[in-house]
Amino acid sequence: MKALKIYKKISAALLAVILSISLAGCSFTGVISNEETPSASISSENPSQSYAEKDLQSFNDFTNEIFKDELSDNTLNLHCVAKDPAKFGIEKYPATFGKIEFDKLDDTAKITDLLNRLSTFKYNELSKSQQATYDILKNMLQTELEYSDLYMYGTELTPYSGVTVYLPILLTEYEFYSKSDVEDYIGLLNDMKRYFTELIELEKLRSKAGLFMSDDIASELVKQCSTFIDENSGDDSFLIRTFENRLNGLTDISQSEKAAFISANKTAVTDSVIPAYRIIIDGITGLMGTGKYSGGLSSYPDGRKYYEYIIKSDLGWSKSMDELDEMLDQYITASYLSIQSILLSDQTITAGLDNFSFTSTEPDKIITDLKKKIENDFPAAPNVNYEIKDIDKSLEAFANPAMYIIAQIDNYTNNVILVNKYNCNYSELYPTIAHEGYPGHLYQHTYFLSLNPEPIRRLLEPGGYIEGWATYAELCAYDYDDAASDNKLFQLLRENQKVTLGLYAKMDMGVNYYGWTKERLKIFLKDWGISDNLDIDHLYNYLIAEPGSYPKYSVGGFAFMDWKNQASSALGDKFDLKEFHKFIMDLGPVPFDIIDKKLPEWITTQKNK
Repeated sequence: MKALKIYKKISAALLAVILSISLAGCSFTGVISNEETPSASISSENPSQSYAEKDLQSFNDFTNEIFKDELSDNTLNLHCVAKDPAKFGIEKYPATFGKIEFDKLDDTAKITDLLNRLSTFKYNELSKSQQATYDILKNMLQTELEYSDLYMYGTELTPYSGVTVYLPILLTEYEFYSKSDVEDYIGLLNDMKRYFTELIELEKLRSKAGLFMSDDIASELVKQCSTFIDENSGDDSFLIRTFENRLNGLTDISQSEKAAFISANKTAVTDSVIPAYRIIIDGITGLMGTGKYSGGLSSYPDGRKYYEYIIKSDLGWSKSMDELDEMLDQYITASYLSIQSILLSDQTITAGLDNFSFTSTEPDKIITDLKKKIENDFPAAPNVNYEIKDIDKSLEAFANPAMYIIAQIDNYTNNVILVNKYNCNYSELYPTIAHEGYPGHLYQHTYFLSLNPEPIRRLLEPGGYIEGWATYAELCAYDYDDAASDNKLFQLLRENQKVTLGLYAKMDMGVNYYGWTKERLKIFLKDWGISDNLDIDHLYNYLIAEPGSYPKYSVGGFAFMDWKNQASSALGDKFDLKEFHKFIMDLGPVPFDIIDKKLPEWITTQKNK
């Protein structure tokens, strides 16, 4: 019991420091190999083609059609995915954030049509990479159809990770490669009032259905929008400051055109962007008090079902919520016992917590160090460039400690990691950069794109794989610091981070699926010795404002550990960590059910080598 008390005291201290897990990655939304699929230039009308060739090309045409349809309706998403849209057959499109079709909110005809068209292809006659795409697309479409009656539960307006938070970040990172990019960008700024007005109209419908957010969360959202306006209402707005710097890189515009663009951008920020945020403030304020339910999703009619949808769409796993909850308990318990063992073996180890620091503390040096350290355990990384940038100070209060901006398909050799230097501890930045860079997001994303997958795979990226892999990578990083091999403190910190990850996911599921009240949450934290210096009200509001935020990180990371353990146990001396990582990386982002299916096949292949 003495060791238990010591552990709880440590856990409370560390959890208080990392109250916000580095929710990393900025994303929108089968073995993939170097195997070539038929060229897009092959015509399905060519009588010399075999049936199989025609079917392969038809499948490519089908998935490329989906890719183009999805991206043509949202210029920001299009620019984030493709540097040169014309390469993908997208040449004419309006500058828009996309429109909400209010008369089709409950229309499932498109999903049903895609599933019907997908079923016409002969699965066994597709290439392996196409079969992977087929499996992923079918999994996602079936999930969307199964939960399509819950369309009113979703919202883009949340105070911590919603559109009003991430949009300014993506706009700041909107690179200009041509004059048309600048025109699209200014067009987007001028579309913001229309877009935000539609978001408020949707919130009014949610309000009528009794699904509007709580007043506490609404107040946080208003606060976030007000902070943005306060920081960006003058000429010092970062959307004005950063625009000219990006413009300077263009060579196909004259000085007079440059001056005109600068003026147009300033006008758009003043007359559209700032008023758009006021539309959100006024709309949300006017709807306060209309919510019929309080607490997490579990308190709403069909709320538990909607939470299941969030988790299922993120993970793509057939496991029940109870099975996932049990998985979390197993990992929390195992790490808890590991920490007890470490503390019992060295009673003085806790003294090192007060002034602990990873050997490398500068982001650039950490990236360089990790890229070298992972060479023995992970397949060779493609040769890419990366830039580490500070996030603008005006966004510090609501932005994550760090994030990776997912690179474009046709420009994946150029990458950006943003660090919120106002909201991170540099002495503990090493695993965070591992999460965002190597062997996390940047590595995984650029590795997979180097395999030249079908373009649609860029849109079919389950959050469980993306964030689970990055969390797995983050935990691996505790072994890569120069001092880690001779210092049990690194093992202690890693096990504590696993407990932390598990506890946050438990709280997320507890509040939103199992019906925990704020008082029940307090009891849970108290049982773990976590009560001092922790803002329970803020934590509770975060959990109900961002349901499902944590399981994709925690459950996702633990899932990769499970698969590694399964492979290691089954293969014994034949287990090769680098080959296992290659298997996972070659699959690319897929629903977890697919990994469950493919892993035994891979193990059998390894045994027979």
